[in-house]
Amino acid sequence: MVRRAFLIPILRAALFWALHATAFADAAASPNAEISLWYEIQNSQEPKDFRTYLERFPEGAFVELAANRLAILDPNGPKVALDKVAPLTPDVMPLSNLSLLDFAFWDTIKASRNPADYKAYLHKFPRGVYRDRVKSRLWKLEPGQPFEPDATQP
Repeated sequence: MVRRAFLIPILRAALFWALHATAFADAAASPNAEISLWYEIQNSQEPKDFRTYLERFPEGAFVELAANRLAILDPNGPKVALDKVAPLTPDVMPLSNLSLLDFAFWDTIKASRNPADYKAYLHKFPRGVYRDRVKSRLWKLEPGQPFEPDATQP
């Protein structure tokens, strides 16, 4: 049995190569540019970085996370409209792209102490690979909420 801790560097390497192997991919249909920008700014302390992401990807996978970061970094700044944020499922994008975004989102929030980040994952990836882990961590941060792991996997 392969240990999960062993798989994380492998997944990161796969994500790196997937992001940089765009010679044969259609750039408009690929999430590579979005993921690359997000990884550049995800730990930024500058609100302008998250505003730039929101301008370039107003319906992107990380819109809710960008809004969460802006609310912390610039609480008096303009609020982000989240009315266009829609869940990502295999019905709306290829499974390969969905898998990349799912992993990148999880990789961003896995150490978060902000319940809003975990709620954003559950909204964005209702059938996500990491949904049970997300629910468990959310339950630890908000113990009064019911926790029901999914009985089936995607």
